[in-house]
Amino acid sequence: PSVLRALGRRARLSGQHEVAAQAALLEATGRLAAGRPGAALACLRTLGPVRALPLRLEVAVATLAAQAQAASGRRTRALASLERACARLEPVALELPGPWLRAAFLLEHLDPWLARVELLLERGRPADRRAAATLLDGLAERRFRVQGRTPTGDARAARLRARLEALYDRLGRGGGPTRGAGAEETHALLAQARRVERALAEGWLRAERRDPGARAHAPFEDRPLAPDQGVLHLWRRGERVHALLQRGASVAPGHDLGSLAVLARALDRLGFHARRLRAGGTAQAVFADALAALARSLLAPLTGAELPESLALIVDPALPDLPFEVLPWAQAPLASCTRLLRVPSVQARVPARAAGAGVSWLALGESDLPGITRESAALGPEVRRVEGSAATRAALAEALVTRARVHVSGHGFAAVEAPALGGVRLADGWFGAADLPERVHADVVVLAACRTGRVLGHGALAWGGLPAQLLAAGARHCVWTADDVEDGVTAALTARLHAGLDRGEDVPQAFGRALAALGRESGHVASLLPFRLSGLLG
Repeated sequence: PSVLRALGRRARLSGQHEVAAQAALLEATGRLAAGRPGAALACLRTLGPVRALPLRLEVAVATLAAQAQAASGRRTRALASLERACARLEPVALELPGPWLRAAFLLEHLDPWLARVELLLERGRPADRRAAATLLDGLAERRFRVQGRTPTGDARAARLRARLEALYDRLGRGGGPTRGAGAEETHALLAQARRVERALAEGWLRAERRDPGARAHAPFEDRPLAPDQGVLHLWRRGERVHALLQRGASVAPGHDLGSLAVLARALDRLGFHARRLRAGGTAQAVFADALAALARSLLAPLTGAELPESLALIVDPALPDLPFEVLPWAQAPLASCTRLLRVPSVQARVPARAAGAGVSWLALGESDLPGITRESAALGPEVRRVEGSAATRAALAEALVTRARVHVSGHGFAAVEAPALGGVRLADGWFGAADLPERVHADVVVLAACRTGRVLGHGALAWGGLPAQLLAAGARHCVWTADDVEDGVTAALTARLHAGLDRGEDVPQAFGRALAALGRESGHVASLLPFRLSGLLG
């Protein structure tokens, strides 16, 4: 502390205000961690007015000061300080040129919002808990709102995309001695694909600075939840995972779900035993134990009360992929016990649009995916089938604009560094978020392929993968996959899904019942772990 104090004093005398602020922040953080909030506030007061600092440091000082005030028992004053810090950030985020910079700014300035949530939940009054839920949904809404379309590519971008598609053609077929690339080749191809993706993303970022091209979402209305509607928020705060359950107008106390590292280990264990089962092993009991242990942790906020009729799930993208759909509840997958839907935010609702009509099924046709034929047969004779060379990007775009239900089958791949390019293989290349029409009129889009969603990082928030951009363009529901899937399992699941929709079931209900039926038939849900359902509330 004495070294930091001396450094800060010299920096102030020489006019180096940023260095002085950083020194004071470090010293105050140490004093707060040592249980001396008053000393921490004294350190920060040496800075004087903070408006002269860069916004990043101004907000960091205000957030730490609020935490020290709260530790001193002055929660109301701390909340007011944090509210002012958030108000300083709001207009800046809106003025940044392009979705990449807005997404990066949002990710790097979460502290004041999450600190407010934390203090409200600590104070614990019903109104405070409702305010915390509103703040969390506001953060989720911002993540959805900052998303933009990828900039129009130039000739260099077109060449890079052609290179990527050749790589995806090889990688999308999976590993194994007779199908796709082996482990060594896969590693080399992935490294090459990531380099090309980064080059494309950097080009998009440069283009955004010249022409922001942000998508204008319709204003969201603040609509209350019905009494039988629930919302489960999950977010990361430091190295801990937290959850908050809202049901109608009532918000339960928050839950600390434990360490992020422990959760990651539990997911690794579950994935290991799932792969053993999918490969024909006999680890069913061990897999069931791993899944039950994960459910006890993640579903703790739901225990002790009746499950709501419908449950919207809002998950912080900083968290690892969580298979909520198949977590056991009353000996059945959670998605079959409530209408479970992953939503970008509660307030993101289906925009006013013309509804599509009929069903379209598109598939390039792959000899190594025999399940695709069964998918087609399950859809019935009245479905419009587009196959082989006719299954083009233009055909899929046309179906998304005109049809109520669109099902596309084949190989899929997730582009980690350039998420808008990942998607599904068609006759003239890979169809991703960059190929979507401006407006989508489909009620449900089924992406029956491997790895058609779940992308991470700034690029995912800025441009989004195919499921997120489908919702932003107007689709109401999207079935997608977070990992590799087996084509036979995919065919069986989607056949049940469409049968339920034909019977008049709503999409979450049909999806949940399809998961439960297939789980009962196979005796486990190991092959169903990657399937997800996202959508917008009606």
